[in-house]
Amino acid sequence: MAAFTDHLAVVLHIVLDVDNIRRGTGYWKMNAALLQNTSFQGKLLQQWARWKQQRKYFPDMVMWWKRAAKKQTRLLFMREGTEKRRDDRDMENFYHACLYELLQDHANQAMRAAKVNLSKPKLVKLYSTRFTVWDDRHTNPRYIPGRTNVLIPPYQKANKT
Repeated sequence: MAAFTDHLAVVLHIVLDVDNIRRGTGYWKMNAALLQNTSFQGKLLQQWARWKQQRKYFPDMVMWWKRAAKKQTRLLFMREGTEKRRDDRDMENFYHACLYELLQDHANQAMRAAKVNLSKPKLVKLYSTRFTVWDDRHTNPRYIPGRTNVLIPPYQKANKT
């Protein structure tokens, strides 16, 4: 039996006569926080070098950017973001399961409290890194205060012979 509350439920039924609703491509926003990860920076630079080699197969740079580089960049960021979210979720579930098992254990209270206190900071760290942007001031020798670090060098005109 469900508990009664002072909240009022609203039920809405919408019936559409359309058999197949077409959706648009949607909206994607690049997660710039991924650029703070040095492992991802390496992947991006490696892919960028490969994408630049494909430039010769397009009539001009704009066509190359629209049809190849831009799409591949988007896919790379989407894959990396998905992988990071999956890893974070799996780690979070693991720590929650560990804490739950510790709390269900009926061993002596002092031992259980010590184990919970060892696990709790790991979960707190996981949450704090998810909701803050990593700061590379102390680890990046090329850091310049007030400027965004640029990973990909600006386009240079190729010498056409």
